Amino acid sequence: MNEFAGSRVLLLDDRAEEAVPVINAFSRKGIGVVYFDGRPEGLPKKSNRLKGIRLAVLDIDLGEGGSGNTVPATLVQRLAQI
Repeated sequence: MNEFAGSRVLLLDDRAEEAVPVINAFSRKGIGVVYFDGRPEGLPKKSNRLKGIRLAVLDIDLGEGGSGNTVPATLVQRLAQI
């Protein structure tokens, strides 16, 4: 069973304190948000990858360092895993 199946908004941010206000804002409108901090060990298994997401709120820099093309490449890789 995929516990995220009903979520339509994805929030990906490495800093929870930045994510909480966004989650609260959606919550006040009755919109469920699934949150990931971007760490590989916290991502869903391949069989539980999200489907039906309508909106993604993404932090471009997931705090892993790097520069140039590595920052967006890391984001794209994490997003593909979700």
